[in-house]
Amino acid sequence: MKRFILLLCFFLSFVIAKADITYKPSHLAVVVAPNSGDQLLEIFITNTLNTQLPVYWKLVKDNSFKQNWETYICDLESCYDVNVDQSNPSLPNNLKPGTHKFEFHFNPKNALGNAYVALKLYSDKGFTKEIKTLNINLNATYLKQTPSELAINTTPVSGDNKLNIIYVNSHDTTYTVFWKVIKDNTTWKPQWETFICDLEFCYGNNVDEIMPSLPNKFKKGNSLIEFHFFPNNVSGNTSITLKLYSDKSFTQEIFSSVIQINNGVSSSHDIVIEKLNVSPNPASDFIYLPENENIRSVEIINSNGQLIKSTQINHTSSIQVNDLSTGLYFIKAFDAKSQNVGISKFVKL
Repeated sequence: MKRFILLLCFFLSFVIAKADITYKPSHLAVVVAPNSGDQLLEIFITNTLNTQLPVYWKLVKDNSFKQNWETYICDLESCYDVNVDQSNPSLPNNLKPGTHKFEFHFNPKNALGNAYVALKLYSDKGFTKEIKTLNINLNATYLKQTPSELAINTTPVSGDNKLNIIYVNSHDTTYTVFWKVIKDNTTWKPQWETFICDLEFCYGNNVDEIMPSLPNKFKKGNSLIEFHFFPNNVSGNTSITLKLYSDKSFTQEIFSSVIQINNGVSSSHDIVIEKLNVSPNPASDFIYLPENENIRSVEIINSNGQLIKSTQINHTSSIQVNDLSTGLYFIKAFDAKSQNVGISKFVKL
């Protein structure tokens, strides 16, 4: 009986430890030029328990890790040599309650590439009782994204939310780019919609990868990718990863952009904005609105957010668009009090 109680206590302490180790930043990445030299990523690990935890670590590198690359870790007890991939079993990190800083160092040594390494934390020197896994993206590239932190802060009734992502190529080379959108199945809502406008095409709702026949060419300078998010009156938070690849089979990753969606609960006074089903889409001469007696006027806005046309609706559902240039547009519908009651997008041929 005593032995059973001891085993139970050990099991419970392990479960609690696994649940009460947190870390920041939540997205761990080192994105640098290949010739940048040693780069430091500070990782802040928090023990939220009231007891001290012994922690040992191991670094697991995937098959994409380049032979030239170097990493090393400074934990609470020691700074290890280059490419030492586990802590010394005789030097445990005794994490007292609170936050502790680990240093992860990466030197690409002039070698381009993208890889993931997993920093695994264990409670035993035999590396069998895992507490936490921290995934770190290593990216040695001449590409950079701006803004460096990608986020959409919005409300469920907001309609279209556009995020401009600019990829800066600082090198005299051209990247051939294919993209794929990765959504978190545990937090993604089925009512939500996204779409992307890249250098070649504006894609339909929830099309999550590029057409292989339309690669993007990122030349030296800036390349703009538009990411759009429709919450469709459903609240929730999630993260979305936009991955860039150099091949149409999506096997050679060259960049990874994480987009945080903070889509909070809206005020009870907000007007519910419906999605309009305009037709035809694409259109060349006219578009037709669905029957809705509340619609009194519409605005047509281009993909840069500029108002192109404002029209009153007088017992007709057709809107002339043959005077518009070819491209992507948004149409917003308003009621008699000039409150936005509907939104959609369409393509002008």
